[in-house]
Amino acid sequence: MVEASLKHKTKQALSTPNEDLSTYDLVLQVYSPADAKTGAALPEASIGIQYLLKTLDMNRFKIAVRPDSIVDSFLVFIKVEDAEFEQLVKKAQKVDSLYGVSQLDSFDKITPADRLRLVNAKLTSPKSEGGAEITVGEGKWSYVGSCVPVSSVKATSQGLDIFKKSAYKFFDASSLKQQTGFLLKNFGTKYTFYFKVVSEYSVFLVILSAVGLASQYFYGSLSKVFTALNLLIGASFYLCWYGSEKKWAKDWNMVNVGHVDVSRTDKKDPPYKVLLRKVLFAPIALGSSLNLVFYQFACFLIEIFLNEIYQGPGKMFLSLVPTILVCSIVPVCTFFYSTIISYYLKFENNPTKAAHSKSYLIKMFLYNFLSSYVPLLITSFVYLPGGYKVNSYLGKIDSFVADFSNRNAKLPHIPVLTKDYSVNSLRLKTQFTYFILTNQIVGVFMEFGLPFILRKLAAVPALGRLLGAPASAPVKDTDEEKELLAGLRHKLALPAYDVNDDYRQFILQFGFMIMFGPTWSSSVLISLAIELIQVKADFFKIMKLVRPPTADRAESSYPWPLFLKTLLIIGSFTSVAITLMYNGGDLGAYVDKSSVKTSLPAVFLAALISCLLMQAGLYFGESLIDEYYSDPGTETAKREKVICHILKNSQPSGKAASLNDVQSLITESLALTASTRKVVPAEKKGKKAE
Repeated sequence: MVEASLKHKTKQALSTPNEDLSTYDLVLQVYSPADAKTGAALPEASIGIQYLLKTLDMNRFKIAVRPDSIVDSFLVFIKVEDAEFEQLVKKAQKVDSLYGVSQLDSFDKITPADRLRLVNAKLTSPKSEGGAEITVGEGKWSYVGSCVPVSSVKATSQGLDIFKKSAYKFFDASSLKQQTGFLLKNFGTKYTFYFKVVSEYSVFLVILSAVGLASQYFYGSLSKVFTALNLLIGASFYLCWYGSEKKWAKDWNMVNVGHVDVSRTDKKDPPYKVLLRKVLFAPIALGSSLNLVFYQFACFLIEIFLNEIYQGPGKMFLSLVPTILVCSIVPVCTFFYSTIISYYLKFENNPTKAAHSKSYLIKMFLYNFLSSYVPLLITSFVYLPGGYKVNSYLGKIDSFVADFSNRNAKLPHIPVLTKDYSVNSLRLKTQFTYFILTNQIVGVFMEFGLPFILRKLAAVPALGRLLGAPASAPVKDTDEEKELLAGLRHKLALPAYDVNDDYRQFILQFGFMIMFGPTWSSSVLISLAIELIQVKADFFKIMKLVRPPTADRAESSYPWPLFLKTLLIIGSFTSVAITLMYNGGDLGAYVDKSSVKTSLPAVFLAALISCLLMQAGLYFGESLIDEYYSDPGTETAKREKVICHILKNSQPSGKAASLNDVQSLITESLALTASTRKVVPAEKKGKKAE
């Protein structure tokens, strides 16, 4: 019965000549598994479809359905009628006004991004807030596979035109302004913030590249001058980002928007309980971190043994074992850790989607930091300073290896170094070069090159089945809808987009330069070249390579500025320490002494002072910016504007009718004055006569 009803709806939707699908807001891809023998929808699928359509109808969504090109799925188009949307806007205005948000002051200012955001909020927000509580791909709505804006086909086409015009214009203000306006109009401030920030970051890299090249030429590696300038420019970029976000939030009327986030669930816990649960995650984070560091340190020891102590055959191939182990263990540990976080966040029960996302990012940043920087930290503060001490253990290592070979008769004798061990003085620079050059190039290929190759392979039917591509079915669309439906089906098949992945890339790149940049001053030039490509590629990606996200708004890009600030403070310690320990870059490899040229207590004292000065400088800079963009000043300005408006409106407009005969009153007043003057002299004469 349900299946027949669905077929009736589909037939009705397809046969309505005046219905224009381009006027709809969102399209949902719904999976409806069918029985392999009969072709009829499975009972649970029928129930799910019925529940979905009734829920949408009860929440006053206009619905249309169309076939999908993927077997066992169809498309559900939804939109909010104008009268209902007007009510949504009025409700949003009332809520926004409680927090001083003025984004939706008038209907004339509502952009396509605002409309999509409000419609999506109605679709996904809890029932207690007037929403349908349809969470795409989650919980009982897992059969609703994905969702994209119907307007995304046209919008991304316009975006590609902008990309083609500005592909080779890297620092053009007019191109950036056009791109910003396009993103604000179609995707909202959440995604616009990223592209604005990375544009500023590119300018920062240009300045730092010039400083790095000059420093490398005049002072070489690990110079104190570059270290100081590197930290100064890094701090300037952070404060520029910190201030720019406040300015953009003000310009885009996003101030206090963070207080109006969409709720995740009806079951809200008191704030103190949520905070307590966040604190209780600390032991889990600590245990997981120690586990990851243990594996990284074990891989480091294996690498030192195979590369520098082992003297047998096959050394070139065995040296790849530690790299393979690291590349295998770190992703596995990260996967398990992220899975633990996902389960824990359900227990944490953050009240809003934004709070849920921020909590996840903060917890994951710890692992991002460790997996990226621990190898260089081990080399800088363990291997180079204390590696010479391995000489005293070479005899024990030789005895252990000999005993191990004797216990295993099938193993040949394993030759190892027995004396005069010295560290690899080029290890730090070589390792840093790998992370700043090779690793970034591989990352760009994995992000853009590999998906392109896989899509080409998936287009071949036989290879597509091997790669797990869903089976496709031929569809017949009307001429009016053919182009739009083909575009939407293509968009729905693309991978989801998460702007946080793009933030993570440039934040980690910044961390390498701030923490270890003095190792190779001119490496900033490599980061600049990669970042310029990345900025353009990211804009192209959101237009062409990923599923267009539903528009959303945000007051800032938090917590990413917090992560950058954290890396800046840590970098003020590590970069100063490394520079003082290996000043000049001429690292010696000694058998009987450390490669460190300066007293370690003095090094760490100077690094600690640098760290404290950085924190103080950032605090002072943030205070000035906060004072400049403080809410009281903003509220005062708003009040003054309203007062001027009230006073202006209180003035009579046009030529109003006079309440009095002014001309007669003037004549009468003048006559009274004249008569008074005549009376006074007469009285004086009378008095004299007497």
